Formats: sequence, C-alpha cells, structure tokens
Amino acid sequence: MAYRVLTYKGVSVVSFGHYIPLSSDKHDDVSKRVLAFKKGEQDAIEHFMQETRLLFMHHQIDKTTFSVATIPSSTVGKAHKGFSQFFRGLSSAFPIDNPTSNILYRTDSKQPAHLKGDRSTKANESTIAVHKKHGNIKGKNIILFDDILTSGNSMKAGIDVLKKKGANILFAIVMGRTV
Repeated sequence: MAYRVLTYKGVSVVSFGHYIPLSSDKHDDVSKRVLAFKKGEQDAIEHFMQETRLLFMHHQIDKTTFSVATIPSSTVGKAHKGFSQFFRGLSSAFPIDNPTSNILYRTDSKQPAHLKGDRSTKANESTIAVHKKHGNIKGKNIILFDDILTSGNSMKAGIDVLKKKGANILFAIVMGRTV
C-alpha cells in the first residue's frame, strides 16, 4: 500500500514501503525487494507493477495519457534494469506514451554522499536535464519515479527540472523510502 512521504511544490511523493540499507542488520523483505527490482528480477518487478496498478486505479490514471520519467542514477549512463521492464509491463494496461525511454538524464556523475558528495537539491538539479529527443514537455502529464528516497533532494531536483520545462507532474513514486 502506498503512503505519502512528502509534498514538494504541489507534487505528492508516495512510497510503497520503507527501505533499510544493506549495512543494517534489520534488512527486511521490502528492502530486499527494492534491491531485486534494481537488478531487474521479475518477481520484484511484478510486485511493484501490481502496487503501481492499484495506485493508478485509485487515482483514475487509466484514462489519462501520460509520460514516465525516472530520477537518473548518480552515475552518468548507469540505469537500473528494473525500470525498463517495469514501464513496458505497465504500458500494456495504461496509456504511457514513452515506455521505452526516460525523459531525464544525468549530465555529470554525482559523488556518493558517503564520500562527501554534495547531494543538495541545487547540486542535483544542476546535473539533471531533459532529453532533447522528448521535445517540448510543456503541459505534458508526467509521473516521476525513483527507486529509493533518502533525503528527497534528487526527487525535488527532478520535480524542479520538469516544472521549469512546464510539465504537469501528476505525482511521484518511490519504491522504498530509507528509514
């Protein structure tokens, strides 16, 4: 079941559960499922597709054409395997107009937080951009996704980038929120 974790500039961000980092001795089933999703494991992808379908049906998204965007990895060119399969699967039930390509990309890699990398919203925003191949996104309905939300700064940066281009963000979804 999804729950709201924050609202930023009018966009509700919801999560499907808590994520406990691997370094913890309390690593749980939800956390394992999030990591399996990132690796592209089918059971985890199916689980999150079902959770997303329920959320979409609750919000009556089934009749609204929309685009999907994911917060890009901190490393340029890196993508988690789960999202591509996830969006292709969802597109069989919902009118997603870009199930095989992400609207956002990372222009420069971000240093990991544990190595003292700047993870502020502004620092993230300065390295996230909209792919030119997606053209003008002004007025486009978009649902924004991320795998794990910790500080929320990369999600906020993604929202800022999309809003500055005039996108209508329906809501944002994370697979797990770090606790």
